[in-house]
Amino acid sequence: GAAAFGCGTWAAHFISMLGFNPHMPLAYDLRATLLSIVVAVAGSTLGLNLLLTPGRNWRGALATGLTLAATVGAMHFIGMSGVHAGGMLHYDYSYGLASLPVGAVIFVIAYWAVPNLERFRQRTIGGLLLACGILALHFTAMAAVTVEPDMNMPLPANALQNQSMALGVAAVTLIIL
Repeated sequence: GAAAFGCGTWAAHFISMLGFNPHMPLAYDLRATLLSIVVAVAGSTLGLNLLLTPGRNWRGALATGLTLAATVGAMHFIGMSGVHAGGMLHYDYSYGLASLPVGAVIFVIAYWAVPNLERFRQRTIGGLLLACGILALHFTAMAAVTVEPDMNMPLPANALQNQSMALGVAAVTLIIL
């Protein structure tokens, strides 16, 4: 479950990035991209193990929600550190900082509001809340990014282009399925 959550979060991030069109070329650093998926899976494993502590209570939901927000945030910011554009990327850190509590609140609600994940309806609600937390955190953090075009700025030769990134995301998504 943790691997699926971590990889799914990573895939959602990069699918959104592949849809991001600043009207200039984008490329992705392989090391930052791979580190971001490792962080996503490792942090998800830690967060979901916190949830499995004996006696389901609000502390477990809080610890899991905060850990997953930190994980998704770290995955996002590490992934973004590897984005190269035909221009300068500028960040408004207030949006970046705001994205963490936005995601945390939704993750905590997801784990607190759905105490019995054995029923299909509850699993569906829990899954939708988790997806909302991921997307809320991601898009709040993306609001921090402004791209200043500079067509004289070349992309690194060893960076992944959109087509290669799309194939990698598709492969991870198929593994999850």
